[in-house]
Amino acid sequence: MKALKILIISLWAVIFGVYLKKEGLIPFLSSKPLTYYDLVGKGIDRDEYLGIYFEEEKIGFSKTSIGPYSLPGDKVGFQITNKTEMILDLLGTPSKVTVGGELSIDEEYRLSSFCYTISSAPYKLSAKGKRTGKQIEIVLYSGEKEISKQLLAEKDFFFGSQLLPLSVFPSLSSQKEYTVDAIDPFGIMGSEKIKVKVCGKTTIEYDTELYEAVRLEITYQQMKTTIYAMSDGTILRAELPFGITAQKEKIGKIKPISSSANLPNIASIPSNITIVNPGEVSYLSAKLILSEPSNLCLSSPRQRFENGLLEIKPVFLPEEGKRFPMKGFDGLSETPFVQSKHPIIINLAKEIIGTETDSLKASVKIMNWVYDNVKKRPSFGVPSSLEIAQYRTGDCNEHTTLFVALCRSLGIPAKMVVGLAYYEKRFYYHAWAQIYCGEWLDIDPTFGQIPVDATHIQLIEGDIDKQAKVLGFLQELKIEVLEVR
Repeated sequence: MKALKILIISLWAVIFGVYLKKEGLIPFLSSKPLTYYDLVGKGIDRDEYLGIYFEEEKIGFSKTSIGPYSLPGDKVGFQITNKTEMILDLLGTPSKVTVGGELSIDEEYRLSSFCYTISSAPYKLSAKGKRTGKQIEIVLYSGEKEISKQLLAEKDFFFGSQLLPLSVFPSLSSQKEYTVDAIDPFGIMGSEKIKVKVCGKTTIEYDTELYEAVRLEITYQQMKTTIYAMSDGTILRAELPFGITAQKEKIGKIKPISSSANLPNIASIPSNITIVNPGEVSYLSAKLILSEPSNLCLSSPRQRFENGLLEIKPVFLPEEGKRFPMKGFDGLSETPFVQSKHPIIINLAKEIIGTETDSLKASVKIMNWVYDNVKKRPSFGVPSSLEIAQYRTGDCNEHTTLFVALCRSLGIPAKMVVGLAYYEKRFYYHAWAQIYCGEWLDIDPTFGQIPVDATHIQLIEGDIDKQAKVLGFLQELKIEVLEVR
């Protein structure tokens, strides 16, 4: 469920971002930029803890420690560490996901290095950064394998997690909105502007007492979060998408985590009708209700969207496909998470298809292999195709990522598609693929379908950095099915 993965990373970004911004790493909206010197000079040394809840059940925590540390030559630096952990139960399978990081500041109060990791067995994604002169080098690792590297100018370097200007509350005007560019070091959320609206002061209850707090509304990747925090930056409560909340807990009064926080309906939409045998549905028409449909990819060769009405028509397979390898088509490039040029992926693809030269028949062979060999279980990690080829376990995202990598390695154009698929009275977030074999066809390696059934509703086309946008739209999207057959 990549939707949940994105939500988890966003939650961590909000929580951990508070502490980064609160300590003044990057000048933000203040006439006199704060620096770490202002805080290290005050001898700051603190631990803070937030409990994470869903429907009044505690499902995790976020703990942050801030303090100085020793450097060679009797110099003093500054370090922020965070660990955010959640235990989630999806479809009866409890899973632990951990997102955490460590950020170091050198003796001149500049960013020195950082390392963030998101892990959910057996997968791990890490982003490591270090200062190189006036640039920040970021290296991304899937498992232990390096999958990308980039250099950013120091003045342009913003963590996607730095969402809150809590350090400059006194200088912010109520009822005004502020915008900042952001970069997600994991490469998952893409590059996106963050909007911060200061709603003014209010009172909020904490530990049976009332406190004065500032209320802020954060919009990131179409997802809205409300934060209540004191003027010194201490978060009292955060209201996140899909009913998840985070609230301050005192050391000594920390509540235990529930091991059975069930999240079956997050990232899903109820259906107004029951669809019998959805795998056999070849036609669907529905009314979609959402505010900004132009930001989605609702039209494709198999589906048409116009004036709020969606129609998905039957698709018939051609008798044969175009010969491969092909050139000059979209869907052939290697990306950090789709390592289609790696020998492991290339050799596996060749082993699967044998001597086949027809792109349609080869794609079906790959689909069947992925369907049969990748164990179906919920996954909260963010693996690359190489990790999936190694561990061979996961949900629709793992199936689709590996399938797309195998096809691209052979010169068969393949794209990722994210949308919804029907299951037991709800439309759930789902990922599948499109392949080009003379025409673009939708193919689902998780369900083993080509063409896919008409309850597959496409919302976004593109690799992982494009897919984050879907989650925000799912909060408001409503579907009224008009006809199926």
